Amino acid sequence: MGRDWLYEKMREYNVHARRYFYPLVCDYACYQSVSIKDPLTVARKAAESILTLPIYYDLALDDVQKICDIVIEIGSEK
Repeated sequence: MGRDWLYEKMREYNVHARRYFYPLVCDYACYQSVSIKDPLTVARKAAESILTLPIYYDLALDDVQKICDIVIEIGSEK
């Protein structure tokens, strides 16, 4: 399953994940005029691939288990 597909499916379950490192800072309009020699292939791959599941100080273990169960359920749909 792809990151964006999982991201959208998780939203259907009211689980708000985040696309981490997305977009890359160099892709912001205010940096478009800065020339970059490196194609940033590793950074772009990370920006296209990483999904951060909910994480915060008082996230209950029961909620962690629910999120894991949702990911498993979504994975079995694909």
